[in-house]
Amino acid sequence: MAVDICFRKLPLIPHLPGLKALATGALGISILGLSGCASEAPAADDCGRLSEYLVPPASGQLYRALITHIDGKPVISKPNYILAPGRYELTMVELIHAPGMDVPLTARKTKTLSVNLQAGEQLHLAAKYRADRQDEGFWEPVIWQTDKAQCRLPKAE
Repeated sequence: MAVDICFRKLPLIPHLPGLKALATGALGISILGLSGCASEAPAADDCGRLSEYLVPPASGQLYRALITHIDGKPVISKPNYILAPGRYELTMVELIHAPGMDVPLTARKTKTLSVNLQAGEQLHLAAKYRADRQDEGFWEPVIWQTDKAQCRLPKAE
């Protein structure tokens, strides 16, 4: 039977009287900033993330957007949605506050974006402002950044 040994670096404790004596005892490894463990779960990539918390660069006419529905089901707004890999239909609303924007409230409607989420992927979402339009076409939902991300789906109980 093989046992995996791992060590994690912990924050060091500032000067303490008697540190040298403690360092030779059973607690010494922890005090010196190392901690051991018998085994550690491997990194997981059985899911992906849809993210709406980063503020996109306004230089690209990008603004924050929020997901209101995933596959037609209403969701409570949160920074990340951890989902199994697959294709999703997102309903989104824009949070555009561009200077000089003169879009009537009747044109500010939700839009949909289809995404194909891969395992180990994080998609950052935004609203792209189209200053040349003052109707419902004044924005479109976009993926403005893709990152690698590790996550594990919660186990069903």
